[in-house]
Amino acid sequence: MNKSIVTVLSLALFMTPLIAQEEKGGHESARPQAAQHEGAAKQTAPKQEKVPKAEKVAKVPKAEKQEKAPKTEKVAKTQAPKAEKQARSEKPTAVKAQKQEKVKAEKPETQKEDRTNEIAHQNWNGKNFKPEYFKSNFGESHGFGIRSAQWQGNQFHSGSRFMFGGAWFVLGEDLPLDWYSCNTYINEYEGGYALYCPEYPGVPFGITVVF
Repeated sequence: MNKSIVTVLSLALFMTPLIAQEEKGGHESARPQAAQHEGAAKQTAPKQEKVPKAEKVAKVPKAEKQEKAPKTEKVAKTQAPKAEKQARSEKPTAVKAQKQEKVKAEKPETQKEDRTNEIAHQNWNGKNFKPEYFKSNFGESHGFGIRSAQWQGNQFHSGSRFMFGGAWFVLGEDLPLDWYSCNTYINEYEGGYALYCPEYPGVPFGITVVF
């Protein structure tokens, strides 16, 4: 009995260092494996690069943000031709309106002249006016300023004509300068008509009636 106890104790003493060594070795072998696993994990996992703050928060300059500002310039450029075009279109309209107003203002006077000319023509027999019409429109009692008469052609010169009493009278020659300011009148002369100036009594100036 004592012998067997001694044997067991001897085995226990012999085995204890071996078991401790094995445990130590197991721990040491486990550490390299763990390190290997950690290394592999580090290699497989992609490295996350740190984004610089300047790149993360990329502030857009104000000039780039306000890209819409040139649109106003573009609109202004497109509106300018439209405004100019509108002004051009309005200008002829204004001119046209002025012409129409002028025509309206002149129309009554023209109509009156045409009517007077028509009446004078109705009282013309091809050579002379009817006595009643002549007496009521011509003669010494119906004087007029020759300068203020309505003229056609080169005023006061041969071939030009003036209107009086509803009829047109053509000058046979140039009117003398002294007659420009005369209060002239039209009277009968040798079966026709002549222009007279009171400042030169008895001096007829040849004229011809036309319609």
